[in-house]
Amino acid sequence: MTSLGEDIRKIRKEKKITQEQLTGGIITRAGISAVELGKTWPNIETLDQITHALNLPYDTFYEKYFEGTEHEGQLFALALKLFSLGDVAFAHRVMGKCIAKAKKKGRKTWLTRCLMQLGTWEENLGHEKRAIKIWERAAQWSLEQREWDRFVLLATELGHINHKLDLLYNAWRHYQRAKDFINLTANPSPEQKIKILLALSSVLWDLDLKDMAIENYQEMLIETEKSENLPAMAKALMALGTWYRHNFTTAENQVKKALAIYTEINDINGIASAENSLGMLYADQKHWDKALEHIQKSLALHEQIDSNNTGNTYNELARIYLGMQKIDEAKEVLLMSLKNKTTSALLIGTTYQLLAEVAQIENEPQKATEYLIFSAQIFAKLTDNNSLNETLENLSELLLIQKR
Repeated sequence: MTSLGEDIRKIRKEKKITQEQLTGGIITRAGISAVELGKTWPNIETLDQITHALNLPYDTFYEKYFEGTEHEGQLFALALKLFSLGDVAFAHRVMGKCIAKAKKKGRKTWLTRCLMQLGTWEENLGHEKRAIKIWERAAQWSLEQREWDRFVLLATELGHINHKLDLLYNAWRHYQRAKDFINLTANPSPEQKIKILLALSSVLWDLDLKDMAIENYQEMLIETEKSENLPAMAKALMALGTWYRHNFTTAENQVKKALAIYTEINDINGIASAENSLGMLYADQKHWDKALEHIQKSLALHEQIDSNNTGNTYNELARIYLGMQKIDEAKEVLLMSLKNKTTSALLIGTTYQLLAEVAQIENEPQKATEYLIFSAQIFAKLTDNNSLNETLENLSELLLIQKR
């Protein structure tokens, strides 16, 4: 079997191309000569340049390159190239050889790097559980090698993917490990700490461990003040405002600070969210005029940027109109919510619940029943059992009232 260099030399001579013409400005003529004589093994960029200069298909030499190289870096680069070109099977084969070589030579740094990339591919291909297994192996090796930067990165990614799959306790464990080890990294940045604290707080909130979540939000706020990271600071303030909702003055203060920051950095979506939060805080206190003012501002901004939160803001506005006894306005807004293209299936279910409430106020029990049935069907399809049970309870009460 001929070597890679011999193949290049043979094709070049057949095409009457000089060594100088193969260089492309990224390798010398002497370098081309060394490749052809087998004295030098080219990197993937040089190989691609030679292939291009010979006017051959991009992957002409990849199989022979794969068979001939023993170096992890060259295999890794080839695998990345193949995956980017959509040759997933070949990319996995090359990465497999890279992992095997790294294992055999005891090079755990390269082994971890290959596994990290392999896990990323699996996630991109929708194989999240495979990605988790791969990343957990890589994290363990990083821990053993005391490669703290890589370990923290892997722990954070494992937190993200478990959170995405709603494996909340696993996500909590990985985020917590990332937080615990962040100070051992070479240059722990406030931004990195903020991202980990935000993710950890979020999963703790989802687990209903709100005291622990708020502790991390407060820690995150301190980090944002150190780094002057205004977007993260505003996010932490918004979270604290939600947490302190039972304490109106504190909650209002936190959200107003967030609103000032979002206004300063001209974050329209952030401004809209802060206005919405203020509106709902005032609604909780039955300060209807103030609530209406802030929710209408929020809605105008959401409509301006075609936000996915537009439908939800319509529903918040409807709740305020109901509190103000403005039934016609509430109904009109709810119907607009149903027509809005950003309104999710879950939100449509909630909208029908509110329309049922309106129908009951208007003494139209049959229509209210229809709306609740629509709502229950949506929640059943979404397997949202909490919302489904709530809707069925309301439906049962309504049917009992109609029988009396």
